[in-house]
Amino acid sequence: MASQVFWRRALTEPGQIVAIEPDGTAHTAGDLLARVNQLSHGLRARGLRTGDGLAVLVPNGIAALEVYLAALQSGWYLTPVNWHFTTPEIAYILRDCEAKVFFAHERFAAAGAGAADEAGLPASGRICYGAVPGFTPVQSVREGQSPNRPADRVAGTTMHYTSGTTGRPKGVRRELSGLDPDDAAELASLLPQHAWKAHRRDPGARGWVR
Repeated sequence: MASQVFWRRALTEPGQIVAIEPDGTAHTAGDLLARVNQLSHGLRARGLRTGDGLAVLVPNGIAALEVYLAALQSGWYLTPVNWHFTTPEIAYILRDCEAKVFFAHERFAAAGAGAADEAGLPASGRICYGAVPGFTPVQSVREGQSPNRPADRVAGTTMHYTSGTTGRPKGVRRELSGLDPDDAAELASLLPQHAWKAHRRDPGARGWVR
């Protein structure tokens, strides 16, 4: 199941396996949707509003997917942080992307905690997967929150940064579309298909072929 159509399909196919962790742990669409909704509610309860920024320092896996889907249905900017970055570089990104909340995995505990301190991020904005000193476990953020779809959903987006090989990492914040998250995701999933079909019709074209 592609993430582009996750929310709608999760409602109709809740038992479908959508992710399998390296250790073999399988996650169904229904379980993941419930956690995503709880996280969305929990972050709103912490004061996050449309247009706010999140940063995430986690390995590939269910944690990254969970935060990504929550951001994309809540109108937040999500900045994935490269774990190869140094602590000062991570701190710079946290400040530059104006992250209200920073998710760190215990695998990167030292860099995450150090960057949060250097960026002056308040304790309320530090959330962890696993154990990270000074961070709130993500389970506590989800605890007691509704697994149902949040109201006033609006599409969020990602804010990526360059590698910083020629200077400080640079990021671009684009204006939010204002679309419903499902509609925005459907549109995003269609664009590559149209581009591929155009390329097959005219491989030498520099743009789309209509």
